[in-house]
Amino acid sequence: MARVHGLSTEPLAGVASLGTRPAVEANGRLLLETHVFDWTGDAYGKLIQVELLHKLRDEAHYPDLDRLTAAIRQDADQARAWFSQLARQTTRDRI
Repeated sequence: MARVHGLSTEPLAGVASLGTRPAVEANGRLLLETHVFDWTGDAYGKLIQVELLHKLRDEAHYPDLDRLTAAIRQDADQARAWFSQLARQTTRDRI
């Protein structure tokens, strides 16, 4: 899970992958890819900060893009649930 700073006035929640993308290319270079939830702006050319908050899983190789896509959807669902739980805890702390 990650928060992205610099695209909006508030940090934006999302998921990030830091690794070599073994499902897409062999012996790739190290990349940080981040998907920001519920945001449709253009990040190209903007200086941002990605705050890595919690690790979901290690990188994995998938036999096809359908299974990779399913794993990414599952990661996003888990991350949304984690952020929702975090928001509830933060709200309780303020009461």
